[in-house]
Amino acid sequence: MRVILLLILSVSLNLRAADPAWDWLPLGAYDDEQTTFVLRPDGGAAQWTLRDQRGAVNTQNDRDTLTATVPVTALHELIFSDGRASVCVRAVRPAAGADLHVDARGRLRVGTKDSDACALLTLPQIEVRKDRRWTLLRGAPPPPVLRCTLELTVVAPIAGDAALPALIVAAQALNVRGATVLIRVPGTDRLAGWKRRDAQLALSWLVADVLERGATGVVLAEPLAPASEREALAPLLTVTHAVGEAYHCPVIDLTALRDDALWELAPGILGPELNTGGRVKETELMAPWRAASAPAAASGPR
Repeated sequence: MRVILLLILSVSLNLRAADPAWDWLPLGAYDDEQTTFVLRPDGGAAQWTLRDQRGAVNTQNDRDTLTATVPVTALHELIFSDGRASVCVRAVRPAAGADLHVDARGRLRVGTKDSDACALLTLPQIEVRKDRRWTLLRGAPPPPVLRCTLELTVVAPIAGDAALPALIVAAQALNVRGATVLIRVPGTDRLAGWKRRDAQLALSWLVADVLERGATGVVLAEPLAPASEREALAPLLTVTHAVGEAYHCPVIDLTALRDDALWELAPGILGPELNTGGRVKETELMAPWRAASAPAAASGPR
């Protein structure tokens, strides 16, 4: 097994100073929805307009902001402009994220230096689709343990930084065709201020991307945190299991690793990652899901 490790500090620093500020720039949206953008250009918004690949798009402009609500279906690219400056938002579907990167503000962007744009992750909302075949399987026994040949994890050394965008970027470096991929959902994202919808969309997009690019299966490992932080971790656990159910992915139960004793650096002092005993326990729990020749995942906050 190969492990792809990405340090979140190693983000792309190509955020352009000329980019206008956003009051609201969505991370992504589902195909059957409309999504809203609120741009706050320097010098006011009165002269700013919006167009997509089909032509002009209606906007609401006041003195400071431009607001636009657009359907996601068939969306490719939006260009906000006042005739002198412009900013682009590009829809990115699963299997089309090769040029994704994370900027200095932790936002996903797509493209090269000459065609860099804000990224909008788009995908079908399969979580709410009526799928009778899956309904019939709900009473079936749990799926067999899958031996994963690739493992995807990130280390987030700065508390409060969202790791999911970096995980999405790191996945683009994997040749997943024919592989079973283990995705370690980062427990540090419990501190990142995610809205549940956005976290679920980001993780759904990642799973869909890996499968669309030819992986034979995906396994999700629950995010980790000490038991004393169970309330902060709960929304991320809910998201992980919801995505696993939607995409028919096994989710590895790591409840045993939430014992505070496995995080203690000294009596009463918890560290940001598992201690030596915790890492030994982690290796034992993960072993059935890793291919026989697979090395352990890189250590660091999950």
